[in-house]
Amino acid sequence: MAARVREFDWAATPAGPAAAWTPMLRTTIALVLAMPFPSVLLWGPSLTIVAYNDAYRPLLRDKPEALGQSFLDVWAEVRPRIAPLAARALAGETVSLKAERFLLDRGGGAEEAWFDYGFSPVLDEAGRVTGVLNSGVEITPQVAAELALRERNRQDLERSETERERQRRHYEAILGNTPDLAYVWALDHRFIYANEGLLRMWGRRWEEAIGRNCLELGYPDWHAAMHDREIDQVIATGQPVRGEVPFAGTFGRRIYDYILVPVFDAEGRVEAVAGTTRDVTEARQAEEALRESEARFRLMADAVPQIV
Repeated sequence: MAARVREFDWAATPAGPAAAWTPMLRTTIALVLAMPFPSVLLWGPSLTIVAYNDAYRPLLRDKPEALGQSFLDVWAEVRPRIAPLAARALAGETVSLKAERFLLDRGGGAEEAWFDYGFSPVLDEAGRVTGVLNSGVEITPQVAAELALRERNRQDLERSETERERQRRHYEAILGNTPDLAYVWALDHRFIYANEGLLRMWGRRWEEAIGRNCLELGYPDWHAAMHDREIDQVIATGQPVRGEVPFAGTFGRRIYDYILVPVFDAEGRVEAVAGTTRDVTEARQAEEALRESEARFRLMADAVPQIV
């Protein structure tokens, strides 16, 4: 590029013949040509390109020769965006932007490209702004890789959500019509599944319940703490835990018999804790009534000899 700048006929451009260039302009051009990152020097109000370095050439691709041309004409397809930025630099302001997206025509039609770039004022010996330095790095490959990664993550998440929804439908097909309450906890004690019966007992929708723990779903402190201990026990031992507990839900205060069991992964590690709960209120009431009846019968039987 240094050779091309020396050989170019500048007399017909707004920059004027190279022999008339000031030492400051020549020095600035030398600095631009030596820069390791893409840089282009724009001169005067017309923003004439008086130099760009070898690192900048790939950004032009198949565009016509840019030396001696107005920067805004070379990049005419994005003129509305870059003209105000260059004007700010001509007014003495430094402008810097990150990850800016452009649709560029570099000889092969419109293509998407991203840049980190900026415009800086160039001052003459008297401190007046006489030019603008535009430096930038094309980050299209990095952005494309990031976008591809995001898309893969989005697709993975979508597949995961689809799989969870499929599993939920399978669970509901099996457990949705059972009178028992069925549920699954993750290792952090948050529900990852609850069948319709349990949701009705809580008075919650799926999206309101899944991802929450017992305390967040309104269980009394003692009740939530008890289940936390039992979940930890199942995880630690890999053995089931069974119990009976009262709970006041939308069905009123009822007595529930429950069992918690480990769910193992392919390596035999506990990856979740599942449980089923059955309403045993009527059975316990019947047992209590039977005990009361037996007690009354014993009292009566003990009194029979005296009555006789």
